[in-house]
Amino acid sequence: MLKSIVTTIGNALVAKGISRPEAFQKAWGMARSKFFTKAVGVTVGNRQEALKRLAQYERELVKVYLVHESNNPVDANAVAVVVTVAGSKEYKIGYIKAKYTALLARVIDKVGGKLGAAVENITGGGGVKRYGLNISYALGA
Repeated sequence: MLKSIVTTIGNALVAKGISRPEAFQKAWGMARSKFFTKAVGVTVGNRQEALKRLAQYERELVKVYLVHESNNPVDANAVAVVVTVAGSKEYKIGYIKAKYTALLARVIDKVGGKLGAAVENITGGGGVKRYGLNISYALGA
């Protein structure tokens, strides 16, 4: 599976004008790296209340997945951040920033529609401060 992911990344980089050797060297590096990002859109709907509840759980109980929403009416490369606690119902808590999703969506499709991620921390709370969600993921995981 790792070679398939590297090929997907490498070909996408070649299409952006990077030489094939450089693109595949970069693709191997990306496939072996861990990425850190903040979920966006966490203030929409009931997501703040969901984050408040989520903050009460041990991080090990919270599972995070990145899901490509190819049918998203705003962006065909949209990648949703979905959480579940101890196998409960999945909840869309936000999205990955659009500037990172063109390549990420391809990788998610390649690995079967879901890419595992992890909660790094939940920020905010306490009074009027809004909650935020920081996650990490690895393309070659």
